[in-house]
Amino acid sequence: MTTLALIPFVRPDGRVDRAALHSRHGARWILLDFLVGVAAFWIGYLLSPHTVRTEMPSSYYMVIVGAFYGFILSISSRLVGLPRPEHTASNYELMTTAALGVGIGYLVFAAVTGLLIFRFYGRYIALGTMSLSLAGLVGPRLIVRLLLPLSPIRVALYGGIPACHEKDIFGRCDFLDFIGWFRPRQTREGLSPMSDLPLLGDLDDITSEMTQRFDLDTLIICQGDHLTHEEGLALMHLPALGIEVLTLASFLERFHRKVSVEGCSANWFASGPTSLPNTSVFCIKRALDISLSLVGLALTLPFWPLIALAIKISSPGPVFFRQKRVGYLGQTFEILKFRSMRIDAEKNGAQFAVARDPRATRLGNFLRVTRLDELPQLLNILDGSMTLVGPRPERPEFVETLAKEIPMYDLRHMMPPGLTGWAQIRYRYGANRDDAQRKLEFDLYYLRHFSVALDLEIIIKTIPLMMKGSR
Repeated sequence: MTTLALIPFVRPDGRVDRAALHSRHGARWILLDFLVGVAAFWIGYLLSPHTVRTEMPSSYYMVIVGAFYGFILSISSRLVGLPRPEHTASNYELMTTAALGVGIGYLVFAAVTGLLIFRFYGRYIALGTMSLSLAGLVGPRLIVRLLLPLSPIRVALYGGIPACHEKDIFGRCDFLDFIGWFRPRQTREGLSPMSDLPLLGDLDDITSEMTQRFDLDTLIICQGDHLTHEEGLALMHLPALGIEVLTLASFLERFHRKVSVEGCSANWFASGPTSLPNTSVFCIKRALDISLSLVGLALTLPFWPLIALAIKISSPGPVFFRQKRVGYLGQTFEILKFRSMRIDAEKNGAQFAVARDPRATRLGNFLRVTRLDELPQLLNILDGSMTLVGPRPERPEFVETLAKEIPMYDLRHMMPPGLTGWAQIRYRYGANRDDAQRKLEFDLYYLRHFSVALDLEIIIKTIPLMMKGSR
């Protein structure tokens, strides 16, 4: 036991320290990324075959430049949204996001050092620094991800609103152990929020002795707007016992970066910003839209005639596809795309587009998987009817139905529709009403946390998805 106690994150009794492993706000990862950048630059510089040991720069120079690279790396990793171990992200997302963070970080570092100190580092230093940075960003996160399930965070639920009856609302997290649920005092009979969870007791049973016996870390309130003042007072003493108390909405926002349509309440909605950010933020967003769409057009316009020719050869019909969509504040506009379906695709009426849609042509399937069919929407962005990042625009026929069936569906029209969005990179193709609701959960998260930094994260994360052929 004594030897184990010397290992980081391990208690004297040999158990993994959950509090030490879990990072609530990510501050420790920012610090680690900074230190990784400093060490990567130093080691990459020293290992370069062109570095002459007798002509090494001064210690002052190495400290200042190394710290500057560490600062840039920590900012770029945060900017691209590098997942923390407790986030539900795949290893592919972790690797590609880390690679993009390292690439962007080093490009900024090289540009600034070249302009300010007129120093350009050779390919060996650059490759060594970036390789070590990538390993330093990914390695510790993978290690902690492997350690977390060894001693998962023990979670209990309080209450049982209908949303909590669905297992998938909590996602699959190996590092979370749902040990049971507590029943509200006014509800003496009822089902468990999750069918295989035992009933731990009532509100009166949530005492320091009870929570210590269950070794409880977190309590999730599944009461929505039905939490009484008396219940609130009874639960307020738990943080003093070291137990974190979260609403269902805040739990999903932290761990899954989405909002539960069934589980959120009017109180939750009112606790955050209910109006759009100030004009200056939208000016920055609009400037970003215009500049990046112009760059996109400059890079892709030479390929447009080739795509048009291929469409004409592969199937009869027009090259471009125009369709009415619902945009900002419910106003309709005409979206522009390269045609990917047969001209009689909707002879039986409006239908949801699905992955590997049988109505698509062979070339159309390729265009849709690679998202090349959406290149003409850069023109929609330039004319202001769309933006680079936002909820995807839906057809008026579907919006009318979905707005009646799904709570808060109309809120997605608070933001101009986007070419890509948080829902597009977090969820599969929307093919039915349930998919539309799941995608809305990510759209609501985007609306609640909208920022230029989140826009940049989404744009950057769209790139590897296009390369992977994911839609």
